[in-house]
Amino acid sequence: MKKVISIILIVALCFALTLAATACGDSGSGGSGGDVVKGDAAQPVITAQPFDLLLRKNESTKGLEVKAYSDDGGSLSYKWYTNTSESNTGGTPIDGETSSILEIDTSTTYTAYYYCVVTNTNEFVSGNKTASVITEAARVKVYSETEAPRINLQPEGADYVIGAQLQAAAANSLISGSARNRVNTKSRLKFRTLRKASLFPTFRNAEIHIISANLRILT
Repeated sequence: MKKVISIILIVALCFALTLAATACGDSGSGGSGGDVVKGDAAQPVITAQPFDLLLRKNESTKGLEVKAYSDDGGSLSYKWYTNTSESNTGGTPIDGETSSILEIDTSTTYTAYYYCVVTNTNEFVSGNKTASVITEAARVKVYSETEAPRINLQPEGADYVIGAQLQAAAANSLISGSARNRVNTKSRLKFRTLRKASLFPTFRNAEIHIISANLRILT
């Protein structure tokens, strides 16, 4: 009889110890192990913003990229938007673009703005399980090689006396980015005032003719 009671006590003790171990394991495991952590999901931290791109038509490109991380062990997701102005609100979501890199179409010329909403999802928090942050808007311009420059300063005519110091007649042209290096332009002419003359230089820039400047040297 005593032996039976001892066995029963041992079994009961083992059962109690098992229950206690299970309870301790449930309360001591971390959030990634299935426990609920008090608080909300952490906001993603952006380490690299998407930057502006100036591309030739049909030029290959990696596209726009955002880099971010979550410091609470949650998983990140990405959603890209396009906009007609330099703003990271009110844009139109782009279907199928849910990675950290946005592919850019260069088959046609256009100017557009893009931004990304990065969301951290953490199922092991007691509060809000998602938190988002929005990148800055990046400008993308795709241009044609034959795109003409835009003139922002025309040359002006002037009268000078013989022997006077003559400033250069200048015409400034403006074209964005790397295309500027491929425009063959003569935008500055210098004249001497040693003799009387009437000069009517014509400035040419790409396919645009700038107005003539009437420079007269007087006696």
